[in-house]
Amino acid sequence: MKLKNINQIANELDLPLSWIKEQVEAGKIPCLRIGRKYKFELEAVKASLAEMAAKRKEVKPKQAESAMLTSGQVRAKLNVGKTLFYEMLSDGRIGVRPLRAGRKLLFPAAELERWFEASIEAGGFIPADRWRQYKSRGGK
Repeated sequence: MKLKNINQIANELDLPLSWIKEQVEAGKIPCLRIGRKYKFELEAVKASLAEMAAKRKEVKPKQAESAMLTSGQVRAKLNVGKTLFYEMLSDGRIGVRPLRAGRKLLFPAAELERWFEASIEAGGFIPADRWRQYKSRGGK
């Protein structure tokens, strides 16, 4: 078990340092406090983030172990620019709602993949409202 400092965790998970500090102070991310410094186990932090996503009901519990994608990764997957991506997100053309981590938007990879595949089958992006109906019917 190798412990990492808060800067290493922020860099490895590509999350804002301020957000990690907020979550630690709120008791949502497990850490070991040694004097004034915090030490973290990477796997425990990842599990904690997955649990937070599952509690928001955006990810089913069995998918909580899946990775989260940043908005940049989602833009690359959709092959759209920054402006169009945020326009699509704001008007509901992207069916998966992101989890906010400070200023970052994180998308559950498994749910995003299901939405993307269903959109391809449907012949176009499934809007957020239709995606929620689609999921509630069991994807049929």
